[in-house]
Amino acid sequence: MAQKMSAAPKIVPDMAPVTQSDTILPLQYLRALAAFMVVLYHAFPQLQRMGVEGRDPVFLSSGVDIFFVISGAIMWIVSAKEPVPTGMAFLRNRIVRIVPMYWLLTTFVLAVALFLPKYLQSTTFEPLHALASYFFIPVTHPVQGNFTPLLNPGWTLNYEMFFYVVFALSLFLARANAVLRAALILLALGTIAALPLLVPVSGVAAFYTDPIIVEFAFGILVGIVYLSGRVPPSKAFYWLIAAGLGVLVLSHVLETHSNRLVTFGVPAFAIVFGALHLPKTQPGFLSRVGAELGASSYALYLSHFIVMSAMGQVWRMLHLHEKPFGLIGFVIVSSLVCVVGGLLLYWLVEKLMTRYFKSFGRARIAKPSAILVAVI
Repeated sequence: MAQKMSAAPKIVPDMAPVTQSDTILPLQYLRALAAFMVVLYHAFPQLQRMGVEGRDPVFLSSGVDIFFVISGAIMWIVSAKEPVPTGMAFLRNRIVRIVPMYWLLTTFVLAVALFLPKYLQSTTFEPLHALASYFFIPVTHPVQGNFTPLLNPGWTLNYEMFFYVVFALSLFLARANAVLRAALILLALGTIAALPLLVPVSGVAAFYTDPIIVEFAFGILVGIVYLSGRVPPSKAFYWLIAAGLGVLVLSHVLETHSNRLVTFGVPAFAIVFGALHLPKTQPGFLSRVGAELGASSYALYLSHFIVMSAMGQVWRMLHLHEKPFGLIGFVIVSSLVCVVGGLLLYWLVEKLMTRYFKSFGRARIAKPSAILVAVI
């Protein structure tokens, strides 16, 4: 059994820097697609400030749902390696991957809120809200009135960290038994999501019992099926992916957004399942580009809201939205700037920070006395 598990295809955690040889390429492509969908979704508020009217393209926000399913799948596949990580090791790896970049960009927003508040369009400084933003604690936003942190896209990380805690607890309770571990995770997420059906919930309780957390369970199921090897790769899964994307677009046409788990979560499940079961192809130039865009998706996801806001203000200041094709030009140019900015942030900052904190963690374990002396 150990030999079978160790021979499983390598995959890099959802927030990890990647190399071409270590990834399941279709998931990298999906990460890039999901991030770009969210970028396009957040272009619309800027267009509204330029006078555009109409319904938000809410279906584009389903990039978040795709991310959640990918996260569940990847966490399960990663945990299937031999040796299975301990709960603390799992959490430490997740923190190293996620926290440094998130804290860096949160601090940037905080600095703007303190010293250049006129450049913020939808937030302001409030001490408790700012402090909670750093520690993934949902606190009501002082302007928007929802559970959004200083760095707007960070609300999804509150769910991610919650899922990581549940996953780490499953490793603590059933590290050596994959079946029991999966059952514990699925039962925990399902029970939490079902609570509003049994008892009234509000505030933070309503936030954490949102059915969106079931999408992590969808990912776990995808990962289990993938590792079982019982579903052979097939080009037919391209149709499943296309169907999932079609349902997302159709949800916008029909305005069926009342149940996000159904209208976004189920199609996201189909898309990720299909991507993991496509036939392998020989990597080429386009696949390398896709892999790199997928690798930079976390930096893009966190930074795009800042970049898009800045681009919107510059566009309005220069009255470019009044020019012919000025609105579509904004969407194209601002989206490209966001993507390039995400790549630069990934290459120049995220990879270096991740490498540093990973090495710091190893040094801390290997030489605790040296770290203690350094601190003193």
